[in-house]
Amino acid sequence: PRRPARPKGMQDPWNTVSWTEAIRILAEGKAVNELNVHNMPSLGAAEAFAKALRDTRCPLATLDTVVPGDEGLRVFAPVLHETKAPLKILNLTVCEIGDKGVVYLCKAMEHSRCPIARLNLAGNNIGDVGIKTLVHHLLRPNCRTPLLHLDVSENNFQDAGALSLGEGIRSQSCSLTSLDVAHNELSELGIKAIVAGLLARSQPSPLRVLRGLEMTVDIALKCGIPVHVVSEMDKEGSEGGPLLQWVSKRVRASQVH
Repeated sequence: PRRPARPKGMQDPWNTVSWTEAIRILAEGKAVNELNVHNMPSLGAAEAFAKALRDTRCPLATLDTVVPGDEGLRVFAPVLHETKAPLKILNLTVCEIGDKGVVYLCKAMEHSRCPIARLNLAGNNIGDVGIKTLVHHLLRPNCRTPLLHLDVSENNFQDAGALSLGEGIRSQSCSLTSLDVAHNELSELGIKAIVAGLLARSQPSPLRVLRGLEMTVDIALKCGIPVHVVSEMDKEGSEGGPLLQWVSKRVRASQVH
């Protein structure tokens, strides 16, 4: 399948290379800060790449790669807290990652030495259980990894996953500034859960971008959202800004009272 577009604001990759070429670049410690690596065809390839990444002296900050499913992530994920590279952005789109793979990923990312702040998991097979795992490990209070960007668009979670996200967003310790939930199977219940999580905070959410909430007028009215806010959300490029601004005003108003 075609890989989803890179997140807005993210620079083009320094290079798109094969996994063998990527290993050579890492081994030689070249001065690159971004790599876009072709599909790794086997667990052996994932293991070899992980070893090179662990030992590299490259100032690599952004990695866009494809691991072979959950088992590939089992082999690859531990290096995320072992590498000397200052990784900040990790794109694992269209990797056939499921709920089991999320467990491997979260176990690595919750480590204090894992500096990843932007995680893109678009186009995978993550369900409700996987989303709950992400929230539990990465959005929980006192989490060691301050995750700022999370893209879980084009996965397989439904309202139960949205309920978990709503609970995570509600936490005052949630540091997310960007969340993308587009093209999942969310009904009115799931959408309301995310909005409720935003409204339940004692302080306005740090979220500045919220993509993928398919807010109809009917759902908006049930959430108490003015129709004009929905109209503004429908405009191209709004990225959820009108909703988030309205929510912030509501939260601040509740503090006054």
